[in-house]
Formats: sequence, structure tokens, C-alpha cells
Amino acid sequence: MQINLLPVNERVSRFSLSGIISISSCFLLLLAAVLYGYGVYTELMLERELQQARNQYDLLRPTQQNMLMAAQKQRVIAAKYSILTTLTPHRKSWHAVLARLGTVSPEQVWLTDVSQGHENLLRMKGGAAAYPDVAAFMDRLARDSFFAEPALIKAEQDTEMAAVRFELSVKIKGR
Repeated sequence: MQINLLPVNERVSRFSLSGIISISSCFLLLLAAVLYGYGVYTELMLERELQQARNQYDLLRPTQQNMLMAAQKQRVIAAKYSILTTLTPHRKSWHAVLARLGTVSPEQVWLTDVSQGHENLLRMKGGAAAYPDVAAFMDRLARDSFFAEPALIKAEQDTEMAAVRFELSVKIKGR
């Protein structure tokens, strides 16, 4: 061990200016290399993620096209449905018409044929126990909210069956 007895002003410093500069420059060079390496690494990772995203997008493109076609079909169906819903409240279904006809007809009247005539016209053939039963049936049809203007086309007595055969037509409201 050596002891330096020189005054502080005259003593040789442990760190020379050139040593400090060289260590600082090495540290800065090392720091620049680390930052450059980190930048290159980050760029490579971002490029890899970008390529993965592009590949995923390419895989999803057919699905996207199918979804666009399905959305277009859905819009067409919705347009047709809106037209149908605007028309439907003004029309009565055949099921509703026939069900209503079944509730209106009395027990003494039976129908053998129900067919569609001209526009909004329903033609019916059937039988009844007597003429007053046919008249009551026509009266019920005239008072019903589904039917209007019942007209008797033909009524004749069937001697074999002891019944009245009739044919009538009635207009359907709202069809």
C-alpha cells in the first residue's frame, strides 16, 4: 500500500479526464447499440404481428363476403316482409274465412261444396232441413263481420232426402 502525502492540489487524480471520456463514450456507444437493437427487435415483432393480422384477415375474407351476402338477402326479405305486413291486415286468410263460416252456419245446414267465385266471392252448395233454415243461414251471413251481400242462386226441394238443396254466394269483406 502506498500513501500519497502530496497536498490535494498536487495529487494525481484517480480518474483522468481521458478515462472518464472513454468510459462515458463506451457507455453511450453501448446504450446506442442497446437502443438500436431494441428498435430492430420491436420493428421485427410489429412486422410479425402485422403479417399475422393480414393472414387472419385473408382467412376471414370469405366469411365477410358471406355475411355481406346474408345481410343483403336479409334486407330484401325485410323489404318483402314490410310489403306483406302492409297488405296482410286488409286480407283475411282462407283458414279464417272457413273457420268463421263454420261458426256462422247453424246445425240444420250442411255444406257440400265451398269454392271461390270471382273476386271476393265465395260460392257454397249444401243442404238444409227446411227453407227457413236456409233463410236463417243467409241472415246470419248478412249480419256477420266477415261476409256481406249473401245471394241465393238456387234452392230446390230434394224429395229423396226430404231436405232443401241450395246454392248461394256471399262476398268476403276485406279480401
